[in-house]
Amino acid sequence: LTWFKDKRRSCAHCRTPLWTDARITATAAKYPQLPFKDWSQAVDAEPIEEAPQSRTRKERRPAVRIVNADGTRGPAAPDSFSPYDYWRRFYAGCCAFVEIDESHNLRGQSTDIAHSGHLAQLASQTYGYGSGTHYGGVLTDFFAYWFRFNPRFWQRLGLGWNEAEQAMRRYGVVQTITKEFES
Repeated sequence: LTWFKDKRRSCAHCRTPLWTDARITATAAKYPQLPFKDWSQAVDAEPIEEAPQSRTRKERRPAVRIVNADGTRGPAAPDSFSPYDYWRRFYAGCCAFVEIDESHNLRGQSTDIAHSGHLAQLASQTYGYGSGTHYGGVLTDFFAYWFRFNPRFWQRLGLGWNEAEQAMRRYGVVQTITKEFES
């Protein structure tokens, strides 16, 4: 604990400590913790806005509010948003390392999962892919997957993001299956 107080690790982007359990006195004074009572009152307070009146009372739901550090409620949160897009937009660089487990699910150029994984690695300072099956399927899916992980690999070969077909012509394999039967 003393080592973390004296030599704490901090975010390269905003310089805040990456650990929060025990803060040194100066840091605790600079970033005071919001008491639970204040937070609870702000969360339990009636929402300022409600859903449009065109809906029946049963269908109306209170607008969800994001509570700021000082206990005041901010603007209404959207009904749906990508947490990875939010992370990239507002906290880019605050995460030192993200490990994308089962990263083989990121194969494909324009899938939602691939896009979310890409946003997560863009938001962090560094990243790693973990999978037992990095390659499987067709080269075009592997191309986009590996381009996200290590773009210099393909760029060194003179290929850009939209050149999966070119990579397939150069490095693809024509598979011939021969069946032999004992006679």
